[in-house]
Amino acid sequence: MTSLRFPYLKRKTSLLQTLCILGGVIGIPGIMITHVTPQRSDAFFTTKNVATILSLLCLIFFIVSLLWLLEHLHRIGEKIKTLATLLLLVFIGSYFVLILFIVLFQDTFIDRNNVIFQPKVISQEKANLIFADNIENLEFITAEQYHLHGWLVKNGSQERSPLIIYFGGSSQEVSNMIPYFQKMDGWTIALVNYRGYGLSEGNPSETNLFQDATLIYDTLSMREDIDTAKIVTMGWSLGTGVAVYLSEQRPVSGTILVTPFDSWAHMFQSRDFPLIPLSLIKDRYFVFNSIQRAPSIHNPLLCLMSSKDNIVLPALSENLANQWGGETKTIVYEGDHRLLFQENSSWEDISKFLEDRE
Repeated sequence: MTSLRFPYLKRKTSLLQTLCILGGVIGIPGIMITHVTPQRSDAFFTTKNVATILSLLCLIFFIVSLLWLLEHLHRIGEKIKTLATLLLLVFIGSYFVLILFIVLFQDTFIDRNNVIFQPKVISQEKANLIFADNIENLEFITAEQYHLHGWLVKNGSQERSPLIIYFGGSSQEVSNMIPYFQKMDGWTIALVNYRGYGLSEGNPSETNLFQDATLIYDTLSMREDIDTAKIVTMGWSLGTGVAVYLSEQRPVSGTILVTPFDSWAHMFQSRDFPLIPLSLIKDRYFVFNSIQRAPSIHNPLLCLMSSKDNIVLPALSENLANQWGGETKTIVYEGDHRLLFQENSSWEDISKFLEDRE
């Protein structure tokens, strides 16, 4: 009787081990994926909620079956070997499931999770409160008939004033920069929200931001109150990629980059997804490759970076500055990624740089 049951128990144990591994391989990646996937509806039976419940059930089955298997093994050595083997196989399987998910659903994953762009809007009522004698509302219409909205801050009384065109960070609605730029005596500053940000219409993308940057430059440079020989581009974080592009495409007298990165691919590689083989991700997500443009740009560069920046590592900023084709001044501050909003001399250093452009 025992000899007849032994093969049966052995087959049953092998089957349970296989199901245990499958439970872990489905449950663990499932929980991770649903955790980073935003909820798009208040309804209970959404795809995310159903996937979360199924993943939890698989995870519970994995734990219960693992405990059952360990309970029915008598020798300590067998228990340790079985536990180590099952956990290793689940880890390897989970890793490949996550990679497969990212490769097959990268469009949905990147767009829905705002990996590159995190649009911030502003209400019309709040925008209406932004007014002063030296602030002008700006409106641009793109080739696709989307409306872009922003502000022109005029700090000079001269007939033709120098211009700064500012490009914000990935989660910045640029009206919060107006109080800082109102202190830039003698300069006019253009602050225009990206598509999908502030009151601007449309969806952001690298192509759209580049197209809109040249539209802003070309439109403002035709104004009689702008000195076209003294236009400076300025960007913070993600906006440095747009500022670099515009400095390459149009004549400018200087470029100011605050916490710039050399390329977005290196941002992925260094911080966000260090274990994901980037060669499997579509090339269109390796955006804002500023380091390839830098050698061909010969106007002066002011590069500001933070020594403790954990979003854009200082090494990425240094790489870009080292490849710049023109005169370069690099300044490192104590603090983090938000150096423009912290106690330091950044705004004084920007003013000194601009004095040489006047």
